[in-house]
Amino acid sequence: MTRDLMRVAEARRMCGAKLRHWGFEQLIDPALLLLSELVTNALRHGSEGRIGVRLSHTHRDVRIEVRGGPVKALTARTPDPLDEGGRGLLLVDTIADVWGVDETGWVWCTIAMASHSS
Repeated sequence: MTRDLMRVAEARRMCGAKLRHWGFEQLIDPALLLLSELVTNALRHGSEGRIGVRLSHTHRDVRIEVRGGPVKALTARTPDPLDEGGRGLLLVDTIADVWGVDETGWVWCTIAMASHSS
């Protein structure tokens, strides 16, 4: 568990540094939340020991991709109010502009500059 938390923290540090380097400071908070949820999901439910993280951007948005093993489809669900977990993809669905799973099993989401401008 501690090792997994360290992996999430390291991914967050790298993502934050990358976003600052690209000049996307206004997207840091939502991007780090999205990344944390996707990495945590991959650690909990992935079939591989390694987690892959990719970040890319255009002048309009940032794309976050995470892979923890082959995934065909994911669905955000509404958990029971007393459930301790199960809200990760619901958060991703709420915060990301678009998200999905590609044909190779990478779970991805995008957040647009326009939806997070000051």
